[in-house]
Amino acid sequence: MINGHGGNIYDLAKKTGCLPSEIIDMSSNVNPVGPVPGLMTFLKKNILSITALPEVDSKKAVDAFAVRYDVDPRLVLSANGTTQFIYSMPKALETKKALIFGPTYADYADACIMHDVDFSCITAEEPLNFKPDIDRFKRQIKDSGKTADTVFICNPNNPT
Repeated sequence: MINGHGGNIYDLAKKTGCLPSEIIDMSSNVNPVGPVPGLMTFLKKNILSITALPEVDSKKAVDAFAVRYDVDPRLVLSANGTTQFIYSMPKALETKKALIFGPTYADYADACIMHDVDFSCITAEEPLNFKPDIDRFKRQIKDSGKTADTVFICNPNNPT
């Protein structure tokens, strides 16, 4: 189960007795201005042609990306949004120990927990304007004699 990713407006609405549409969720990347012009018309016109899920392996998208950027398609990973990438990374990278640089999304820690990955966090502090302490960061990568084999550094990042 994914915990911590964005706000749970449905649960909050139920608890507070309001509608989910009455909650402004600032914790997730949603478009507050609505769909791009023409999208609704396009969808109405083409709704009957939407009869199957996308390719499970995203082969067309992967191949198009590989051609455009002249890379081997075996090196391209496609996912249904950033959250899927975050939860897939520890397993795909066979991570044994991770270091998470924050403040950042709770999903990185949740992904490590989901895959039984040992992790630690280092947080940039507000009094230093969230400027990273690189020396502290280097030390923590190698803490306890067990070097982190995966480091999560997010840029751009939320909430910083």
